[in-house]
Amino acid sequence: MIDGLRARGILTGIRRGPQIDLSSLVQLLLSLFALDIKMPQIREMDINPVMASQRGCLAVEAAGWWWDEDCSHRS
Repeated sequence: MIDGLRARGILTGIRRGPQIDLSSLVQLLLSLFALDIKMPQIREMDINPVMASQRGCLAVEAAGWWWDEDCSHRS
């Protein structure tokens, strides 16, 4: 998935920039996929920004929208 990104070069350290910890980015994405599977009522997630460096990856802010049988919720 990451290999297909147009911005992959930024992640891997082109133009003398540091390469980020790709394994932590992959773990973040896998955690989001697992959350989606575990909680099918989630309809939308907004994670912005994601900060990535050589030392790890962090979702700074996140919001989620889900549906239950009574109404929609936002957290």
